[in-house]
Amino acid sequence: MTRGRLPIAGVIAALFAGGLTPLPGDAQAPSTLTVVQSAAVTSLDPAEPPVFPAHPARDDAAFLVYDGLVRFNEQLTLVPQLATSWTVASDGRTWTFKIRGGVAFQDGSPLTAQAVVANFKRAVDRPTDQSTRPLWDPVESVSAPDAATVQIVTKEPHGALLYTLADGSALIASPQAVDTWGAQYKVHPAGTGPYQVDRWDAGTPLEMLRTPRFWGDRPGFDRIVFRDVPDPGARVAMIRSAQAQVAEGIPPESADDLQR
Repeated sequence: MTRGRLPIAGVIAALFAGGLTPLPGDAQAPSTLTVVQSAAVTSLDPAEPPVFPAHPARDDAAFLVYDGLVRFNEQLTLVPQLATSWTVASDGRTWTFKIRGGVAFQDGSPLTAQAVVANFKRAVDRPTDQSTRPLWDPVESVSAPDAATVQIVTKEPHGALLYTLADGSALIASPQAVDTWGAQYKVHPAGTGPYQVDRWDAGTPLEMLRTPRFWGDRPGFDRIVFRDVPDPGARVAMIRSAQAQVAEGIPPESADDLQR
C-alpha cells in the first residue's frame, strides 16, 4: 500500500459504518458490492513483486483477503490488527509483537508467530524486487521466541518499521496454502481477512465471499465483485446506473459531478 492511500477495504468499512446510501429505487443497501477498477487483478500473492498498472487493483483485493500485523484505519492512523500490542527496546532496533490468538487462515490452519515469520522471510528474501526492497532492507532478522510472539531486529534504529508492516508486501498468507499450491498460490490465496476468493477465472470478474471463520467484526456485505473496466468513462457510467457502488481511478471532474 502506498503511504497515505486507504485501500478499498478501508473504503468499504467506512461505507458500511456510515450506512451505504441507497441509490434511487433501492429498498436497501445491496448484499453484493461491485467494485470497478482500471486494471484486472492477476495475482493475490503478497510476496509477488507489484506489477503496474495492476498493482493498485491487486492491493484493493488483497487487503480484503489478508490482514497484516498493523493497518491504517479510515483516518490513516496505524492501529493493531493481527498484532495486539508491540514494544520497542531501548536500542531502537528490537521490536516485539504479540500475536492475536484464536485466529485461523481461510484454509483452516492456525495463525501462529511462526506463520508470521515465514511470511516476513519471504518478503525479506526477494533481492530482485526493487519496488519493495527499500522497505525490507532495514530488517536484520525475524524470529518467533514462542507461538504468540514475533521479534523483528533492524540493522539500525528504524522508526518507519510499522509503515512497512502496513504495506501490501507484509500481509500474512497461510504458509500451508503457499506450500500446497506453490507457483499457483497467487490464484488460490488464503489469508485471515473478512473475505475469501469464491470464483476467479481468467477473463471473468474476481468474486469474493464473506468468510465464516473471520476473527473480527462481521463484514457488511455477503459478496464483493471486482470488475476491470479500463475506460474511466465506463466506470463513471456504472456508478451512475448503480451497476457498481465503488470505483477506482475516477477523474476529478467526474468525482465532483457524482457528489452533487
